[in-house]
Amino acid sequence: MRLRTIVFAAVLILPSTAMAVKIGPFPGIGTAIRKADAVVILRVDDHIDARPNPTLYTTHECYIYQTLKGDIPAGKRIRLRLMDTRTSFVTPYARHSTHLMFLTKKRTPNEPTEYRTIEFQGANIRLSPFGHEKMPKGKTIEDKVKALIKDSLEYRQKQYEKERGLLIALLDGAKSAANDWVIPVTVTGKIESAVVKQGEPIPLSVTISNGLKGPIRYLSYGLKPTEWNGETVMLSLVDIRRVGTPQLLFLESPKVKVPIRISGMSSRKIEPGGSLTVSTDARKWTIVGGWIPGKYKINVRVENMRVDGNRCILSVHSEPFDFEIR
Repeated sequence: MRLRTIVFAAVLILPSTAMAVKIGPFPGIGTAIRKADAVVILRVDDHIDARPNPTLYTTHECYIYQTLKGDIPAGKRIRLRLMDTRTSFVTPYARHSTHLMFLTKKRTPNEPTEYRTIEFQGANIRLSPFGHEKMPKGKTIEDKVKALIKDSLEYRQKQYEKERGLLIALLDGAKSAANDWVIPVTVTGKIESAVVKQGEPIPLSVTISNGLKGPIRYLSYGLKPTEWNGETVMLSLVDIRRVGTPQLLFLESPKVKVPIRISGMSSRKIEPGGSLTVSTDARKWTIVGGWIPGKYKINVRVENMRVDGNRCILSVHSEPFDFEIR
């Protein structure tokens, strides 16, 4: 008789528990200040427990630069549990990073620190690492918080522009090394006055300089401003930025409405070593929020320049240029 061995496998199924942390939307600066037990400017000096955990809190040794609200002493170190309330997989709490933090007191006796980040978006705002030895300007706590946020925006914008410039330089260097050629045609944009009054024209001049051995043909309806925007037909404003506003501002180019009496564009020759200047009003371009007071940085692009007997068409960007509206 054949014997058969039967093996029984028992599978133990255990319920799994998922923990979720509820992070509320930012309630507004005034409400955030009222909800917080303390509002401080802090510097992360050391990591006590930076391991990821389901609560999203990590523990750090922090130096308190300034206390805007609450009784946490300034100029001293304190251990805090900090939460990253952003939607990011990279912690913002690098050593020596500086933050504006909205804190709540511990709610249960077994919490390891007296204070921790309150659970809403914007409770942690990364700040510039400089200049926090003095209390920020402002009569009220809300004024001080707004001043810090404005400074943070300007600092981040400068950091972004530095990094962007480096990346562009790296790409340009790679292109130059790979192709070993440069087209010597430059476009220079300039606002005639460094400071412009709000509501008045923004006089933009765009100069095309020809470093080629042959001529450039520039097609347009004119070189001076017209009511129907003829001078803008080959111009584009790109990378329009306002200091303190992170996003690009461009919305719409001016519409060119050619009168019936105009038969077509004219061709202008730019001889080798020569240049040509187009004048217009930058207000003809529509931007987010309008041309309100502030400091601006702009690039301009000239399109459809013909070279080498019309066998090549060039579009050339300018370097960024600055101006201010007051």
